[in-house]
Amino acid sequence: MKKVLISILTVIFVVSMVTVVNAATGSISLEANSNQVVKGNTFTVTLLGNADENITALQAALSFDETKLSLENKSAGTGFTDASGSNSEIAILSTDNNSLLKAGTLYNLTFKVLDTAEEGTATISVTSATLALVNSSQEQENISAEDANVTITIKADDTTVGNNDTDNDDDNNESNPNTPSTNEDDDSSSKNNDSSNNKPNNSNNGNSNNKDKKLPQTGLEVKSIIAIAILTVFAIISYVSYKKYKNI
Repeated sequence: MKKVLISILTVIFVVSMVTVVNAATGSISLEANSNQVVKGNTFTVTLLGNADENITALQAALSFDETKLSLENKSAGTGFTDASGSNSEIAILSTDNNSLLKAGTLYNLTFKVLDTAEEGTATISVTSATLALVNSSQEQENISAEDANVTITIKADDTTVGNNDTDNDDDNNESNPNTPSTNEDDDSSSKNNDSSNNKPNNSNNGNSNNKDKKLPQTGLEVKSIIAIAILTVFAIISYVSYKKYKNI
């Protein structure tokens, strides 16, 4: 009895290991034809699939900001037919089992940016995706794929922005020619100021130097005269005193 149970458990374990090893894998992704879109313009988003077995069907949920975007058109990729019932659902089925693919375009979406949309970003998401894969033995397996997202940036009117930029460039071009002349005037005026400032300074320096040279000479002459006068007076007084002393 124990040998039978062990045998059964061994077979179950081997089968489970084979199932895990042979389990199919797949993924989805979103790509936008433009990452920046002007208000009122349209853009397309492509839903891509990639698996290690042929893709025969897909079912997923679609979500986007309806205050910024409107879904204008949607269609299944080549080799599939659209089986979705609403704008919030994506469902496709293969139309030709002889031309199945493992990687390629599964779905195409066309969006329009509303005129009333606020500038900023808007995200489109595909969630809860289930891929139906079929192998070479025509055995089908359903697998879950991770969510896919793509974000676009909503811009203002490019024409208006372009005109403003052009006007600013024109203004800058008009103002630029005057700039060198202004600089030249400033340079010339500064040179004139420098030269005019240097001239008075030189004259003043010359005068001060002359005064410095003359003042010591004038001072010496006055001192000499005063000294001579004092000596003369002293000599006269001495002489008078000597005469009086001699008479006594």
